[in-house]
Amino acid sequence: MGSVALAVGFSLTLGHLFGMYYTGAGMNPARSFAPAILTRNFTNHWVYWVGPIIGGGLGSLLYDFLLFPRLKSVSERLSILKGTRPSDSNGQPEGTGEPVELKTQAL
Repeated sequence: MGSVALAVGFSLTLGHLFGMYYTGAGMNPARSFAPAILTRNFTNHWVYWVGPIIGGGLGSLLYDFLLFPRLKSVSERLSILKGTRPSDSNGQPEGTGEPVELKTQAL
């Protein structure tokens, strides 16, 4: 297991080193937004909005489908996202309807 702080530090350092020449290395979108408002220069500011949205979506798909896939099919997942119950393949109900006692103390 690696250090998360070290990984974040290295990624920020590399971002600054490689981005300084091209963009001035504005790694903080809020910090880059104020000068863009004052100078009314938004030509390259779309990167700060589109990049995190696409990265977050791709990261969630990578996590959900490749790193920790569930045992449900894609059609079952989509029906859950739509708010409907997925059709059960064997036709039996999921539970018996009996109350379940939860154990809250450590074993």
